[in-house]
Amino acid sequence: MNDQYRRLTEQLISVLQDRIAGAGEAALLRAYELGRSAVAGQLTVLDMLLVQQEALMQVLLGKLPAEESVRLTRAAADVFAESLVPFELARRGAQESVALLRRVNAELEQQVAERTAALQRERDFAERLIETAQAAVLVLDRDGRIVRFNSYLARLSGYALADVQGQPWVTVFIPEREQSRVRATLERAMQERQTYQGISPIVTREGHEREIEWSATPLRDASAAVVGLLSIGQDVTERERTQATFRSLIQTTQDAVIVIDRHSRIELFNPAAERIFGYTSAEVVGQHVRILMPEPYASEHDGYLARYEQTGEARAIGRTRTVVARRKGGEVFPMEISLAEVRVGSDVRYGAFIRDISDKVRLQEQLLERERLAAIGTTAAKLVHEIGNPLNSMFMAAQLLQR
Repeated sequence: MNDQYRRLTEQLISVLQDRIAGAGEAALLRAYELGRSAVAGQLTVLDMLLVQQEALMQVLLGKLPAEESVRLTRAAADVFAESLVPFELARRGAQESVALLRRVNAELEQQVAERTAALQRERDFAERLIETAQAAVLVLDRDGRIVRFNSYLARLSGYALADVQGQPWVTVFIPEREQSRVRATLERAMQERQTYQGISPIVTREGHEREIEWSATPLRDASAAVVGLLSIGQDVTERERTQATFRSLIQTTQDAVIVIDRHSRIELFNPAAERIFGYTSAEVVGQHVRILMPEPYASEHDGYLARYEQTGEARAIGRTRTVVARRKGGEVFPMEISLAEVRVGSDVRYGAFIRDISDKVRLQEQLLERERLAAIGTTAAKLVHEIGNPLNSMFMAAQLLQR
């Protein structure tokens, strides 16, 4: 397509879109002027028909909703007929003009029908996909009212769509304590250019709460105005309960729990670790774990970790060892440490479970000291006994000599 055809096509598309949008005689006048410019450019009727077809197909490829097909056909007939007037079709007789327009209209209607059928097939496929998805699919309008949801969400919530359609999502499904937060979240999601993700609870018809992880995308019309929100959700109730239980255990255990990434940066530092080491979590998260180690462990740690990742040879992971650590004030103390590796795909974390055994070691030292003193006492008693025996014999002999 040369530049003349391209410019004419673009101009005709603009006129056609204006006519579809409701422009009146002004659009038809522009169409007439386009026909005159085509004649001046020495284009034939066939050339103009080709330009018209190209313009129409580009508008169709813009995915106009199927319900606008009739308006599109009528508008196209008006615009295209007016653009052909300068070619003096009228002089070829009314019958010939009508026949030509009928052929053009028939072709337009066929193209619209084919496009409508294709859109219907796409809609049917999307409908089947939504209904069979093992995830909640929810559509809200701009005001947060329920437009539709799929069978998965119906089964999960216990509500039929017909029972709640048109009602506010937040009022029906969200616990009262969370409603203000979720309303703000929905409004923010509708304003985002990108997909919004977050977790919020819903209340089922029976009054049970389920935790849903949502991924929400704003829906826009042809003018890019937001008309609603499409949300896809996964029921993560059991996962959240498991994580809550795990977090509770981590927070309440008497042993220190420390998690580091593969670069030895601290990611988790539980309350017991704060108590044992003297640091707060805020002070150490993101720091290298060597701040908790005295020498030579601090200098050797990275080498140990690198060698393990290269060779897979575990010298400490999976075992319990007794080593020393360093508190915030610099005090070195004995501890028992068990190391574990956690892999999720290519991501690696290392967990340390630490017990301060200062009291245990101190008690052991006291017991050893007592045993040592007891041993010394026993030895001294034996020595006194052995020394005392000869003296007793000499004393008795002296007494006998006196007599």
